[in-house]
Amino acid sequence: MDYPLIKAGLEYLLATLDKGARKDGKAVSHTLVVLADPDENAGLKLVSYSTGQETRDGLKGIKPRLGDWGWFWWLSADGTPQVASGGSFVNDDEGF
Repeated sequence: MDYPLIKAGLEYLLATLDKGARKDGKAVSHTLVVLADPDENAGLKLVSYSTGQETRDGLKGIKPRLGDWGWFWWLSADGTPQVASGGSFVNDDEGF
């Protein structure tokens, strides 16, 4: 199964980390990107997770796709990006 990761969401996590605090002033020392499946009994079932920085680094040089809710990447269950054939890679200065 693949999971979408919205670019704006990852950018928000990383900007909050860079700032060191949330809007309400509470400190932020790390961020997590969590992939989960719906579960009837538990609500959500954890599939995988990584830090915001690990996720950003794994997406380096990979161009997001444009969808109905904005730019996004497809991630596999282990959090690695799914690259479509036909040139989804970009120059490092154009990617994330």
